[in-house]
Amino acid sequence: MFPAAQMLFALSSFLRLTMGFDIGLSTKCVAIPMEMGMCHSIGYSEMRLPNLMGHTSMAEVIPKSAEWQHFVETGCHPHARTFLCSLFAPVCLDTFIHPCRSMCVAVRDSCAPLLLCHGLSWPDSLDCDRFPADEDMCLASLSKEYKHIHKELPKPICQTCPAVEEFFTQKRVLDVFCANNFAVKVKLSKKRTVSGDQEYNIECQVEFINQGLLLPYDTRNMIQQWLLMNENCTQRMTQTYRPMVYLIVGNIEEAMASGTALIYDDEMTSYKLLWDDSECDIEVPERLLSSYEQLKHYHLVERCIHVPVREGTEEEIMLVHSSEYLEVVKSTQTMNEEELRRVSENYDAVYFHPNTYRCAKLAVGATLQLVDSVMSGKVRNGMALVRPPGHHSQRNAANGFCVFNNVAIAAQYAKRRYGLQRILIVDWDVHHGQGIQYVFEEDPSVLYYSWHRYEHQQFWPLLRESDYDVVGQGKGKGFNLNVPWNKVAMGNSDYLAAFFHVLLPVAFEFVPELILVSSGYDSGIGDPEGQMNATPECFAHLTHFLMQLANGRLCAVLEGGYHLKSLSESVCMTVKTLLGDPPAQISGEMAPCLSAVESIQNVRAAHKPYWKCLMYEEATPLHDLSTKSQQMMAAELIQTSTHPTAKQAVGTTNSAEAIKTDRFLESHMKKILFPVPPVKTAAAIVSKADAHLLPISVQVEMEMNAQELKTLVRLALFMWLST
Repeated sequence: MFPAAQMLFALSSFLRLTMGFDIGLSTKCVAIPMEMGMCHSIGYSEMRLPNLMGHTSMAEVIPKSAEWQHFVETGCHPHARTFLCSLFAPVCLDTFIHPCRSMCVAVRDSCAPLLLCHGLSWPDSLDCDRFPADEDMCLASLSKEYKHIHKELPKPICQTCPAVEEFFTQKRVLDVFCANNFAVKVKLSKKRTVSGDQEYNIECQVEFINQGLLLPYDTRNMIQQWLLMNENCTQRMTQTYRPMVYLIVGNIEEAMASGTALIYDDEMTSYKLLWDDSECDIEVPERLLSSYEQLKHYHLVERCIHVPVREGTEEEIMLVHSSEYLEVVKSTQTMNEEELRRVSENYDAVYFHPNTYRCAKLAVGATLQLVDSVMSGKVRNGMALVRPPGHHSQRNAANGFCVFNNVAIAAQYAKRRYGLQRILIVDWDVHHGQGIQYVFEEDPSVLYYSWHRYEHQQFWPLLRESDYDVVGQGKGKGFNLNVPWNKVAMGNSDYLAAFFHVLLPVAFEFVPELILVSSGYDSGIGDPEGQMNATPECFAHLTHFLMQLANGRLCAVLEGGYHLKSLSESVCMTVKTLLGDPPAQISGEMAPCLSAVESIQNVRAAHKPYWKCLMYEEATPLHDLSTKSQQMMAAELIQTSTHPTAKQAVGTTNSAEAIKTDRFLESHMKKILFPVPPVKTAAAIVSKADAHLLPISVQVEMEMNAQELKTLVRLALFMWLST
């Protein structure tokens, strides 16, 4: 059986199969001029005149469309530009493609308030009732098609490709048409044969817009074969016997956006702990400051696209949190220190400051700004440096330094605004993000993956539901992946093994439309919380693997990380990879430890019933784990702490261990970023005169003459005899 939904006759971004009225010969095709900036790069180059606004000349169209340019640039709705361009610059086909009524309503509801601010009302010429409600006959509904918004060409959704077992030629046609990127513009006609069957003819030359695997000399024949094999589609398309122009589109991948967003505002450093608290004293403003400064040191800030921060709205926050909890956090703005302390004591490992509410709203808003930038195609990916973190906070409670659950809110927001049906959340913080798990444990549209220090439920947050066999509930079973680490000192090989053998197989089967990363770097080397050994370049490789999913749409959002040097270097390695730099060569032992293998096997066994990639797994859960006996031998380690702190783990940040980690990372980063000897391309040349033709980065090796070769052989022979 071939993949479903592989053919479409339509155009522009995110179109469905469309049939409209025949515009006859009274119209003409004209090139979209540069002066018509709003629609110049819409995805096609020619438009019909008269257009759907009744304009009959470019002299009329250009100034009228220019009046809407500023309106589109406000970003009041991601589809405002497409909506207007479908009216001002309709695509040059033999049918007009109207925007759907649902599209008009969505754009109007989002953008009319903006017009009202300028004393303008929604124009009668854009009355939504004039547009068709049948979504098979128009530019598709936003609520259903939001997930397809960044395409140069439409997603094919005509019908399932038929199963063909008999003929090789038919299989080949389906292989090309059902699993290939292409778009061709053809003029088709149909006629009846003597036997009464339909026959389709391609008149004039096939115009390639995106060739894919189609070969010019073979395309006519293959299109005709496909039309005969897909009678339902062709009958819907060719309802008359008059020749008409159609765009035939194959399995078009979404257009790849470019650029990496960086979202940062130093206002999120404006809150801090006001009293002595050994649980919370490592969550400091310098976490953000040091990360941003290191990004500047590596000249990464200037390479990123800067997106302004905004506050998250109360409505957005309440996508996850209750109104009662929101009011509690809001009330802390006017509290004195004693009142703040009493409120903080109501929660586990949390402190409040008069600026906490403002910073928490900025953290939410920054995360949503990143989602909007990625989903609107302004950037391909990005990172939000935010504070406070979010993955522990729950519907009615702050928890573990977290106030509002930034990533969970972002997932709910993306589902609601963009109609996404599959979101992957990867949480590589060293603590279990129980707040995210609670939100989505019954939701099959969100796949949540978390690895975390667990130590058989003896490490914070001390929850049974952090173990490997908690796979979700109800419809969400199989969509909650917990990889518990039952010992410290996990390193690069352990993290990579968990990715290779758990996350990536499941994620590729899940096929996410967006990836959100809870980027906690307390799982990195030297961190007093995690006590793990993963070096910064490991996070570069993890990021690189995730970028192969969701067409690269990845939003990384800062969570934990309490060793400032380890945190800042890891942030930089993540951003470098998002920018497209190749990950540095990974260091250290490449074989995972026994405890890691045990955890990975248990996760695979627990999820075997839910994923095809694990269905034939022979492994069964391991109960006699190698680390259990070690835990029981030391009674004092039965509970590491309610929330381990720097002092309990490795001493203060000025301790000898912390300084040792600083020195190691200083040396280590130089080695991986500037390897010695440097990595170069080698080229052998005959004459020194040819060397100047090669770039400096090429290592030139001169060919040896006979005398040099003889000397080298003698030297090698002498050294061998002397040993």
